[in-house]
Amino acid sequence: MNKKTRAILSVICATAFLTSAALSAFIAIVADPARLMFGEWLAPVNINIEIDKNFIENISVLSEPILNANYYFSPTSAPTGGRVVIHTEIRSSNFHRRLFLRLPKESAESTLKAIENISVFIGNKVYYFTKDKVVQFEKSEKGDYTLFRLPQMYYTKSFLIKDWVNYYGEFNIALKLLCAFFFSPGRFLVPWLFLCVIFFLYRKELFEKYNELRGKKYTAAVLLAVITVFAFLLRINGYIRHSAWTDELYSAALAGNPNAPFLSVFMDDGNPPAYFLLLKYWFKLSGWNEASGTLLSVLLGTLACPGLYLFLKKNFDKKTALLGAFFMAISGFAVEYSQEMRAYILKMALAPVIAFLFLRVLKKCSPVNLVLYALPCMIIVNAHYYGILFVMANFVFYCVYSLLRKRHIGNILKFLAANIVVALSFMPFFLYKLFVDRYDFSRDIVIRPDYALIFALLLLLTIIAFVNWKKIAAVSFIGEGKKTGWAYILCIPALVFMLSFLISFFKPMIGYRYLMPVNFPFLLSIVAAAIAALPKNRIGLSLVLVLLLSNGIYGSRSDIPGGGYEYYKESRRYITLDAQAHPDKKAAMLDNAPHLAAYYHEPDLPRYSPNEHYDVIYVFNREFDMHEHQMYDELFKAGLDDSNMLKIIPDGRIVIFKLFP
Repeated sequence: MNKKTRAILSVICATAFLTSAALSAFIAIVADPARLMFGEWLAPVNINIEIDKNFIENISVLSEPILNANYYFSPTSAPTGGRVVIHTEIRSSNFHRRLFLRLPKESAESTLKAIENISVFIGNKVYYFTKDKVVQFEKSEKGDYTLFRLPQMYYTKSFLIKDWVNYYGEFNIALKLLCAFFFSPGRFLVPWLFLCVIFFLYRKELFEKYNELRGKKYTAAVLLAVITVFAFLLRINGYIRHSAWTDELYSAALAGNPNAPFLSVFMDDGNPPAYFLLLKYWFKLSGWNEASGTLLSVLLGTLACPGLYLFLKKNFDKKTALLGAFFMAISGFAVEYSQEMRAYILKMALAPVIAFLFLRVLKKCSPVNLVLYALPCMIIVNAHYYGILFVMANFVFYCVYSLLRKRHIGNILKFLAANIVVALSFMPFFLYKLFVDRYDFSRDIVIRPDYALIFALLLLLTIIAFVNWKKIAAVSFIGEGKKTGWAYILCIPALVFMLSFLISFFKPMIGYRYLMPVNFPFLLSIVAAAIAALPKNRIGLSLVLVLLLSNGIYGSRSDIPGGGYEYYKESRRYITLDAQAHPDKKAAMLDNAPHLAAYYHEPDLPRYSPNEHYDVIYVFNREFDMHEHQMYDELFKAGLDDSNMLKIIPDGRIVIFKLFP
């Protein structure tokens, strides 16, 4: 093919690629917006209207112009007083803009004046319209109805399109479209075909450039930098899109509170203090707020990628290391942990670094290597109980490996001494809980059948491997320099699981949610090493496997809460706005949770006292008792009557009680 023909074909294919890619993106958004790009991208909208109960008929919300659909309200409670709250949820599977109250013409003005206030929850944002603002809504006519526009509402203000209510923004949609293009090519089949034609036209030049770049020393560093930046973008996107959930609130508002006494980091029975200490001093540097606390997790989750690269490059090769870092970057599981203020992401970031230092000790048990290994181990065992299991698994692996290789017993004793130092670092927390806090470490024994089956299978495989270790070590295709690395990444997840299973007979602690942050980097390592071990003439097969696994890994979502379950932030914000809208009324909260109010920078309303008179009492329970049936229990304990109570719904799973005693 001559240059002129190839140039013409290139221009045609490039134009067709860009056109079809844009069209495919538009079709994907319109045809299936709720499932596009492996994750949420439109905010839920909940509208609550406090109104005279005589005017609730025929009131609805009109969404234009996408659906031109009406959403009807239903009362949330049946108070004996004259007012009621009506609620509707605007589905988040479509774009919404220009939301209107839709009222019959003959009763529009009187109905509007009967509204006391309107609260709109868009994701974790709250818009509150007082009675004075409601009567000023922009009015228009449509058939037999009068429309009153709800003004200036959006989750993220768009730079390109005005008035989107539930839109998460251009950055969010661009990032998800980019991921969908690479990880879900079936949605972009036509542009991929044109891209393949362009690749075919320039295949010779591309392969020459590939071979040239592969020999450069800086190529791997550049690719790692690109992967790390991409990991950060995936994690920073929507990192405070949800309210903190129960455990996160505990981490940030209690244990990690920079204004609380130092001993507050020891108060959590389920978690040692290392992460809380880190969070406390991080807050001192960057400010005590949700964005700052979650950003720490984002950064730790991003650092897990170069950490895994370092481990795999040293013990396998650059190809395996880049694949492992790439899989860590795009993993939906890792992304969700990176947007949660808990110690799990710290474990995930530390595990590959500790593994790297451990294999250095395995190769040379020098004092310097032992010290370097012990330091991060002290952090991980004091961050979470499963960090202890990981260090124990390393010790078991070291002893078995040394015995099989008939190493001098002195090395095992040195390594034992380092582990004793690590264990001693855990003693302050253990002794505090035992003697000061009087914590009872006993638990009921719960051994699930599936855990027992997995344990039996892993134990059988371990025995077979131990008996036949010489034959396994003689396998040639792995390569002599990688055999220790292969043995390690295969054994550590199994050892961690088996140790947690055995300990569960004394103190149940086994659970996939807790196992995965430690084991996940090694599971990704197994996948990356297996792909990299394919022969060089299987490049096509390797690319197909990478694509399939990328789709599976990126599309995966764990059952991690990751925020959005408790709705404390937006609920507390509503209480603040509603109380400020009625300064003439004496307001209180059944439980004012001052530490949480301070964390979210909300004013601290007085706590309810039975000896005081209040015009309104808000009930939204403390962070560990946020559910409706428990809130009724609290009302009963306080002797409060719920017959004249309104229920505001920020989301279908949570409510706020507003009582008029």
